[in-house]
Amino acid sequence: MDKNPYREMAVAIVVISAGACLIDWRLALASQDRLIASGLLIAFALGLAFLIIWIGREKKELMNSRQRYQVLLRTASDGIHILDANGNLREASDAFRQMLGYAEAPLALCNIADWDSGFAPSELMGKLHELIRSPIPIRFETRHRRRDGSRIDVEINACGIELDGQQFLYASSRDITDRKRLEEQLRESEEKLRAIYEVLPVGITVTDPDGNIIDCNQTSEALLGISQKEHLARNYVGKEWTIRGADGSQMPPEEYASVRALRTGEAVRDVEMEVLTRTGSQWLRVSAMPLHHPRYGVVIAYVDINEHKHIEAELRRSNAELEQFAYAASHDLRQPLRMIASYLQLLEQELGDTLNDEHRQYLHFATDGAKRMDQMLVALLDYSRIGRKGAAMAVMDSREALDEALLFLRPAIAEAGAQIQIDGTWPHLVTSRDELTRLFQNLIGNAVKYRAEGQVPKIAVTAEPVGNDWRVTVRDNGIGIAPGQIGRLFQVFQRLQARTKYEGVGVGLALCRKIVEHHGGRIWAESAGDGRGCVFTFTLPVSEEPHS
Repeated sequence: MDKNPYREMAVAIVVISAGACLIDWRLALASQDRLIASGLLIAFALGLAFLIIWIGREKKELMNSRQRYQVLLRTASDGIHILDANGNLREASDAFRQMLGYAEAPLALCNIADWDSGFAPSELMGKLHELIRSPIPIRFETRHRRRDGSRIDVEINACGIELDGQQFLYASSRDITDRKRLEEQLRESEEKLRAIYEVLPVGITVTDPDGNIIDCNQTSEALLGISQKEHLARNYVGKEWTIRGADGSQMPPEEYASVRALRTGEAVRDVEMEVLTRTGSQWLRVSAMPLHHPRYGVVIAYVDINEHKHIEAELRRSNAELEQFAYAASHDLRQPLRMIASYLQLLEQELGDTLNDEHRQYLHFATDGAKRMDQMLVALLDYSRIGRKGAAMAVMDSREALDEALLFLRPAIAEAGAQIQIDGTWPHLVTSRDELTRLFQNLIGNAVKYRAEGQVPKIAVTAEPVGNDWRVTVRDNGIGIAPGQIGRLFQVFQRLQARTKYEGVGVGLALCRKIVEHHGGRIWAESAGDGRGCVFTFTLPVSEEPHS
């Protein structure tokens, strides 16, 4: 056995060193636990601090949210209200209170049944549950009962919400009473217009901006001889239409009233056209008005003028016969009348000195009567020729016609010493030169002839535009006319003055009336009475086309 002392010493040293290390490790471990505990404590404290801060912030945000919610309830324009599943009122905005008439009084409403009058009591809860179960907003209309018992129409937006496991209905009401009243008025107005539209004895057609027909009334079916279905399938310039103009020739589509109105954007009125239908033809007077709307083009109105055209044709035929008769009578009767006058003169010459004064006076009366009859026949012949004979209408300077009339009247004007004053605007007109000259000649000639004895005739001729017409006035200081006699002035063979004092057969003013009417105008006279002069006025349309 090894008795080495160092070996034992070494062992002892090792043992001692291991124990010391164990003690140090335990001390270190205890110190580490204290550090961990301190760290956990600090972390807990910090977390608690953050939690307190977060709770404070959430509480503040909740308070702010509550304030915003209350502001919303006070300021919302719609009547906001919240109901539970039994229809009990949980909250209501100021607007809701005001809508129901409780702005100045406590809201004595507990359940939806207290104010809703749009649903029967048996239906109300079912409607409420339907709304609460809806995950999306539902809009509908109902009626609310106000505090004073009156009822208002409302529009409601409502949807269900869930809070803390309970179902609620969030709803907003909007008073639409005025809107409903306006809608009802509009509906009544539309019904009236539709009734008028359908029963009006005028065909009505409405087109889109491209001329496609999108609406028509029942009268249009009868006038055009096609069904409403066929009508709505057409375009107003389509090949299905066969239309003639007033002159009987085929009317090109660009001349249709509707097409012109669409093209120009201006109203086109009173276009006469003959529409050929399956059963014959239909004469219409058509007007078209542009609507200036993205969806609509023109509205076309047309009336039946078949009877008018028939009467017009008969009138033309009758007038032609009358004019032919007047011409034949005035022309053919002059020959035997001249023969009577000639034989009376021969008889006076043959009897010579055998005639006494009374017999000579008889022969003078007969001869004078024959001459006056001849003058009347000549005047009647002239009257019958107005509008039938002479040059066609053409554009001319109206002042030239006046100057020509004054040239023919120069001897009479000089003899009477008449003073003629001319003023105003003298446009170019579509007229018959001979007839317009004759019109001026007769009116100014009468003013010169029917003058007061010993008085210088003063005649003023003025002209001015009046709307679409041209108005001419001939004013004189002559003998005047009794107001009760003015109605006789423009009739054939009507004389207001004695033949012995003023020559004439009483046709001049009748000729003036016929000339003016032939040009589409009118004529009238005014006078303050005998000795106070006369004013003759006529109007003629200023147009680019001859008057038919």
